[in-house]
Amino acid sequence: NVQILGGSNIRITNNVMSNSHNAAVQVTQARALVTGLVISGNRIDHGGCSMNISASGKGAMSVTATNNTVGITMKFKVPPCALIADKSVNVSITGSKLTDGRAIWVTRR
Repeated sequence: NVQILGGSNIRITNNVMSNSHNAAVQVTQARALVTGLVISGNRIDHGGCSMNISASGKGAMSVTATNNTVGITMKFKVPPCALIADKSVNVSITGSKLTDGRAIWVTRR
């Protein structure tokens, strides 16, 4: 649904994103650093992991994920892979939940 290759002060807010084959939100920094990324108020479902954040060896980045609802129909369900991120990515998650009520956590690679 959304792929980010670089940029600053990006806001992904109040969307419905579903039926992805890879990830509903894919961040790779393939062209430039990503700074100030906020993912907020969205309903997200499907994909291998619903949100996939990779620093791609270009340096650390920070991502804020607030008040999102993530469905549990992603490909990697055990444990549910709502958000996967490199160890170098600082992720702040508040108020985001799976549709079954569990809080979202970061799966690290």
